[in-house]
This record gives sequence, C-alpha cells and structure tokens, in this order.
Amino acid sequence: MKTHFFILSFTILFCNSFASIRNGYEGNIQGYNDSLQMLKLRLAEHQHLSHNGDNKLRREIKELINLICHYQLTEQLIDQLRVISPDIFYELDNIKDKRGRSTDVVVKLISKEDAKIQLAAASFFTQSSIDEDAMKSVYGIYSVAVDVWLTDQSLFLLCHELGHLSYVIPNASEYFQFYNKFYRVRLANLSYIGHNRFDKSGKAAKAFEARFRKNQSEYASLWDRKAESAYVIMRRIRQENKQLELPHSPAPVVYNTSIKQRQY
Repeated sequence: MKTHFFILSFTILFCNSFASIRNGYEGNIQGYNDSLQMLKLRLAEHQHLSHNGDNKLRREIKELINLICHYQLTEQLIDQLRVISPDIFYELDNIKDKRGRSTDVVVKLISKEDAKIQLAAASFFTQSSIDEDAMKSVYGIYSVAVDVWLTDQSLFLLCHELGHLSYVIPNASEYFQFYNKFYRVRLANLSYIGHNRFDKSGKAAKAFEARFRKNQSEYASLWDRKAESAYVIMRRIRQENKQLELPHSPAPVVYNTSIKQRQY
C-alpha cells in the first residue's frame, strides 16, 4: 500500500490501544531527569574542567531543563483543555478510526526554533501499511502527532488541530484520497493544506475554534478571570524550576605574564 505523508497546518499525531490525548515528552521525561542529575554530578566532581568543557556541560544541562519545562507546560496545557473545553477534550481523548480502533493524539508544546516546519501548529501522520483506515506517526501505529508553538494562543491552536483530526481519524481512507487529489501538487504552500474549501477537516477545525471560543467565554464568566496563556504558564514553570539551574561558571582567570621593569 502506498504510504502518504501529511502536514496539516495547526496539527499533531499519536496512538495506543486505548485512545487518549497524550504528552509527547512523557516517554522521555524520566531519562531527562536522570541525565540532568548525572551531568550535575559530573560537573561537581570535575572541578578542574577546561573552560570549554565546563561550558559544554552547562549547555547540556540547560537543554535538559528546557525539555523538562516543555514537558510540564504540555502537561498543564492538556489539563487546561480538560477544564475549559471538556467536550473537545473527551471527544478526542476517546476518538476511534473507521474500524473502531482507538487512536492516540500526542501533543507537544515546542519553541518556534524547534519546529519541523514554519507553522504555528501542525499534524504529522502517514497511512499505515496494515490497512487504509489506520493512522501511524512517529509514536507508532494508531497514533497522530501534534506540535504547537509556545504562543499566547497555544490552546486555541491546539483546538484547531484537534478539529482537523476529529474528521481525519474516523475518515482516514477517504481523506487520504482527498489529500492526493487536492494537495500533493501544492506542498510548497503548507498553510493551504487542510484548508481547501472542499476540505471537511478544515470545516471541522473552524467548528472547533467556535466551540473553544464559547467554552473560553463561559470559563471567564464562571471564574471571573481569563485562563492563563501558555506564556504565563511557562514563566511560572521556569521560576519553579530555578533550583534545577546552575550558577554561572566563573570567568576564567587571566594572568598577565609580562613584567614591567621598575625604573630607578
């Protein structure tokens, strides 16, 4: 069976025997924490590292802390979706393909610099070789992957992508045919994919936007405050993880070896 690669603006992918919206960092978080402790120990034990060696370890530690923060951000954004738009959350958390098989949606909040493509959100998946109705992503069969940039509108973008997937997952074989007909010759314009005027997934995405806006307004009225943006959440997470950071490395000592002769 021919394999297709899909990119939907504002989308992601994942899979499992029991459908769920999952954190894309979850499988690696223990490794991040273990590696962080190991690198800190190496830095403490090797006090006489060269300046370059010291900086290299510190960069690796900083990268791990950044990944841990993004894991926590993604976790909190998924929780926020559950609270603000429970209908959207539970619809995608229990979604199945045309043959009734559960399909996971795996979400990652990422920085713009880490994006595979220059879209604020995107879904990545292929058609499984098992059958035409099964989805597959980097997370395995029966899964789709969603990457969303860290912005003030991250939750809105996620709901847009979930709208696309609410149609694509139960109608995979039909959608792959539609994709081949309308999008394969227009891959240069990535923002157009998923938004052809005949694309039912695009219509579903617009409907999910409206549902989210309504839920967001209801939440603000109920609690007399707006939900925190992903930016605000990330600032708090970074502050809470301050204890993971290291003090700046001391500046290298430079000795002046020249000797000025005293004048008598």
